[in-house]
Amino acid sequence: MQSYALLREFAMSLRMFLKKVIDCCGVVEWWPSTDPFEISIQAILTQNTSWKNVLKATENLRSKGLMSPKSLFESDIGEIEKAIRPSGFYRVKAKRIKFIAKHVALHGMPKKFEDLMKLPGVGRKTANCVLAYCYGVPAIPVDTHVHRIS
Repeated sequence: MQSYALLREFAMSLRMFLKKVIDCCGVVEWWPSTDPFEISIQAILTQNTSWKNVLKATENLRSKGLMSPKSLFESDIGEIEKAIRPSGFYRVKAKRIKFIAKHVALHGMPKKFEDLMKLPGVGRKTANCVLAYCYGVPAIPVDTHVHRIS
């Protein structure tokens, strides 16, 4: 029973904190897209790089018409690599992105945590990003570097 009381106290503190942040800063859109496929691609691009680099890679994909499952699936891996190069680890990421594009083109976008986790390059954070930002599932994407601020 004591753990329930602590959990409830924590939840109330968190709500008060979030209210203060929203009162101070307003509501800020966390992710610049609501498309599940695009969010999954951007979440993969964020791995081991800055958001600035992700935005550049995303801009490159869009300018080449490569931001849909079909266009990525049908494109040459070298073209994807060139577009996402600013994100770093572009060869590994390009293979993962192409596989995900093929999966989504043939089977649709997964909507369950377990199904998302089966995709290459998709870990807990990426799966939770898609669930939270696309489908409104109460999921918390936790970055592996969270210990730096805790």
